[in-house]
This record gives sequence, C-alpha cells and structure tokens, in this order.
Amino acid sequence: MSPPVPSGLTYVQTGPPHALDLTLVDQRPPDGRTFSSGTIPAGVRVQGAPLDPPGFLAEHLSAELASRGLPARVSTGSGASEPRIDLRAFRIQNYRASGWTAFFASTFISADLVTGGVTKRIGVFVRRGKLPQWSFDEVNEPTMGVPLSLAVKDLASKVANQLYGYRAPDAKVQELVARLAGTHVENSFLDVYELGFTNNPLAIEPVASS
Repeated sequence: MSPPVPSGLTYVQTGPPHALDLTLVDQRPPDGRTFSSGTIPAGVRVQGAPLDPPGFLAEHLSAELASRGLPARVSTGSGASEPRIDLRAFRIQNYRASGWTAFFASTFISADLVTGGVTKRIGVFVRRGKLPQWSFDEVNEPTMGVPLSLAVKDLASKVANQLYGYRAPDAKVQELVARLAGTHVENSFLDVYELGFTNNPLAIEPVASS
C-alpha cells in the first residue's frame, strides 16, 4: 500500500499554536498486537516494507498535524510523561463470506490522550469493501490503504481538537457542502469524511444527511 498523504487542512488560528512533544506509548495487550486478521490471511506492507503499527501511527500522525499548521511532534516511547497518547488498539480485521462477495476490511484505533492529568478516550473506525474483478490486488488500496489514511486523519482531527480546540473555517465547510451537492463521483465519500475532520459544528447537519 501507499503511505498516507497529509491533508493540509487549515485551521482557524487565534494566535501562534504552542509546540508540543507527544509520546505515543504502545499499550496494546499481548493478544491484541496482531495487526491484520480475519477470514483471509492478509499481511500489510507499506511501500514493500512490513508495517510497524506504533511507528507508522506516530510518523504519519505527526506529519498530518504538521500539515495543518499544528507543531505537535509525535514519537514512540515509554513512560508516564505528558502529554502522551496511550495506544490501546490499532488493527485491521477483514471479512469475506465467499468468492462471490465483496472483501471488507475494518480499521480500528483506540487510544487515550493524556494531558494535564486528564485522560480522553479517542476512537476511530473505518470500514470499506470492494468486490475484486480480476485480481485480489484490486482491494489493497480501497479497503486497507485508503482507510489507513482516513484513520490517521480522523485521529489527527480529534487530537487537534483536544489539544488546541482548533477547527477549520466556515468557508471550508461550505466548499465541501457545495461539492457534495453536485454530481457524486467514486471518491465523493472522502468529502464526507473531510467534513468530519473540520471539527466545525456547521458540518454536523451535512454529515448527518450525507
């Protein structure tokens, strides 16, 4: 699969955001460290290399936050320093009923954001499916690559909201709503996700009705 591409989603800023160093601590239980499982054995490789779940998440979460103008650097580590992200779950579970049905993959992230002595649980869930026509390679990006990218962006949005209280400007919401009001294309669902990533209350009604 391809690595996530940072979104560059710009937030409203009332002043220069303060820099933060966040430690991502792998707190997954021993029986929850299998990253990919399900009815079909599917190893996950990014650009040909095996995926290290905590390292992958720290690297791309940091890049996503930076692309939004938020100087929050994320790195893996251990200990009880704050602020930190305690990773509780990060995995992909696939399902396929038969050779005649679509292949589905569900991507899960569960983490605790700990800052100022307060713990906030953050959950992310993305599920996508595709029926392969000629080769099983057709399902890699749509059901696992794209959802992994969406999961990183969703996590970044929730972290940004908790740490900075930032949201995208109203104009960004209006732009996405106008786009969705037009003719839908194969990737229109990405605009629905991006509405959620704005952290803007104006996006609630359009997301609910999409």
